[in-house]
Amino acid sequence: MATVFVIEDDPDVNEIWVEAIRAGGHHAVGLTSTTGAAEAYAREQPDLIVLDIVMPLTELNGIEFLSRLWESAARRVPVIIVSGIADAINPDVARHLGVRASLMKPVGSRELRTAIEEVLRAEGPVSA
Repeated sequence: MATVFVIEDDPDVNEIWVEAIRAGGHHAVGLTSTTGAAEAYAREQPDLIVLDIVMPLTELNGIEFLSRLWESAARRVPVIIVSGIADAINPDVARHLGVRASLMKPVGSRELRTAIEEVLRAEGPVSA
């Protein structure tokens, strides 16, 4: 069982994704903002992050969040980015930030679970 962070500012979408991940047998932590997510990352030690790129103007966007998180994090985990904007991130930047997959909104539960399983399988075993 992996611990998956869901960072998505729409509370309804966040809840749907968290429930989908739990239904897939993983532990999911839903966060609706990037504020405080770095502290939660250090505390929870997730195995994967599902991250919305576009955040409210009062928040760091997904790319800014990852850049700052990786400056201070002791370890990096794979990331699945989600966006409603095609080509939201430069592929070279994405690879540098640990992005292993990207999904276009709207994202269904089955599509999300499939992407999570593919990334986790490619990354290797997750400690229980």
